[in-house]
Amino acid sequence: AMASDLALTGRLLTHGPRLILLLLEGSPADIAAYLVRHRTETVDVDSRGRRCRERMMAVVADTIGGAGAPGRAFVGYREEACATFGQVEAALARVGLAHVARAAAGLPDRPSPANQ
Repeated sequence: AMASDLALTGRLLTHGPRLILLLLEGSPADIAAYLVRHRTETVDVDSRGRRCRERMMAVVADTIGGAGAPGRAFVGYREEACATFGQVEAALARVGLAHVARAAAGLPDRPSPANQ
């Protein structure tokens, strides 16, 4: 509801219980307003089932444009459950963000073929 309230489009990518990536697209002011609301309003549930504020969110990339093309990369907002990390990487690659996949998951960068 917050994303649509602010005219944002995007995807919520999940892989298992620990990897949750939120890709948002919209005006810088609307994205900033979303981040403030996400951190200050109750948007999560703690281990006891009580509503709470999100305290663990981190911005891993802030870019202008998506997939190198003008216009919007997303139509609407929806959630995508990814069964494999490869699906997460593919979803990010579709919008020009393949380079952030491993960092967002807390994984080390893959060594380049020249360094092997």
